[in-house]
Amino acid sequence: MLLLCSLLSGCRESPVLRQVIYEASAPEVDENETMLDSQESGLANEDFDEQEDEDAETPRDSETTQGLTGEDNSAEQSMEEEYSATGENDWQADNAPTSAPEQTADAEGGAQPAEQAAADTAAPVAGGNSAKQIVDAAGRTVELPENVGSAAAVGWAAQAVSMLSGGGLLAAADEEFLSASLAASAFDLSAVSSSWSGDGSSYISDEAFAQLLSKKPGVCFEISGQRTFSDAQVTQLTAAGIPYVVLPSVTSLANLKQAVSLIAAVLAQDTPDDPITAAANAYIAWLDGIVREVAGKTDAQELTSLYLADWDDNAAYTLNYTKGAIEAQGSGMAVAWSPLKSQIVSDCMAAANVVNEATRIRSTHRESEGLYVSPMFHQFDPAVSGTKGVYYSGSGEYGAAFDLFVSRMISNTVYYQLGSEAFPALIVADESIKAAVEENWFWQYHPTDNNGYITINGESFYCGVVGDYEIYVNPRGMCDWTEGSLESPLEAVWLAYKFHNAYTLAEVKQIAADFYRQFFGLALTDAELREIFGE
Repeated sequence: MLLLCSLLSGCRESPVLRQVIYEASAPEVDENETMLDSQESGLANEDFDEQEDEDAETPRDSETTQGLTGEDNSAEQSMEEEYSATGENDWQADNAPTSAPEQTADAEGGAQPAEQAAADTAAPVAGGNSAKQIVDAAGRTVELPENVGSAAAVGWAAQAVSMLSGGGLLAAADEEFLSASLAASAFDLSAVSSSWSGDGSSYISDEAFAQLLSKKPGVCFEISGQRTFSDAQVTQLTAAGIPYVVLPSVTSLANLKQAVSLIAAVLAQDTPDDPITAAANAYIAWLDGIVREVAGKTDAQELTSLYLADWDDNAAYTLNYTKGAIEAQGSGMAVAWSPLKSQIVSDCMAAANVVNEATRIRSTHRESEGLYVSPMFHQFDPAVSGTKGVYYSGSGEYGAAFDLFVSRMISNTVYYQLGSEAFPALIVADESIKAAVEENWFWQYHPTDNNGYITINGESFYCGVVGDYEIYVNPRGMCDWTEGSLESPLEAVWLAYKFHNAYTLAEVKQIAADFYRQFFGLALTDAELREIFGE
């Protein structure tokens, strides 16, 4: 018998997370509609954000996909969820649909009847003497022992396992997490196997997998959209009786809460004072509280920015029809994430009342997760090639620079342009990107006439940079805040400080220090705080 529980601490009648239901929906969903589980389950189910790039999916992934119908406002929806003292969502009581969605996504991304989906996932996976069952992010029912005992995970999932268990249950992780100085300071990782190279986004090697099998972890986690295990390796895990659980991609703050709840459901024991359940409840309560606090402090004009995730030194461009105005050929381009790659950083920006311009692209192309962006390329009909992104400038497409990234059209006569009061800064992933932007002629401010044009060698062309602007280098702690981690909500606090002066730097540091102390048992030194915030 499946015991149901709420995803959120306020709704949980039992102290143990016994089962988490992730109900898939049809591929095309109205982005303003809030989806709930059937009323029989009694569970509030926040939508999964849009799936990662299709090329990154594995046949095992079946997270709900959400169609792009314009500007993504899922972040704003997740910000507005308030919970009453009894734990019931206000929106659930007032706006719940009369019935649950009737379709679910199959493994190939198509839709199938809900009854068939239930039949497909009814047969429990990974067995043995199971004491509880969970439904993972791929819609699979997974049998688990009462005491899982140990877990293998990568990236933020390894961080979450460590936080929830005090570091005691992590058996294997990736090199990047295990080499993070803050992780080593917070947890005893001496017995944890370094099973995945890099950040764990590529398949585990056959040799490392054989060692992992011999270690026989109590559960193996995989993040949806990542290549943690090959299909053949998943088959071997099942044959060895090792449960395998797919986690949702942490592409939003709502998904982050779901992921923490699911990991806790897997690891928790059926005791009245289970510490794993308590830690999950405390973290979700903190996340909701910090988002409400930031929203209350940034009740001001909505500002615009652009998050640059990378710089491609090898990207080549050719500018056509320049008539000698500027160099016709060159290399080096900034890379922003496509809206087809859902971004928790955009969610955090929305919490701080800042719009990420990258989310406004409506192109249906899926060649890459990355987009090449530049303030001055659109009217020169550029030809761009590289390996880290694509550039949309063909007939009928949105120009990646002029229309979307530099001049945000608010009305027929009002634009938010880089360097203006409404678009005062860029956000970049690291110092190397900041240096590349500063040195690039296209990203520099050049005085213009009243219509936004500059003249070089007798040729006038539009310049999207209308004034000096700041370049903010994103903080980084134990994991990457912008890619998704338990630390990601701190991003919203930092952005509120940078864009709205809602906090002082000392206050931001204190909030971060309190977070690390509460959830990692780590007293950050002044030097560690300076390193996190790039001072």
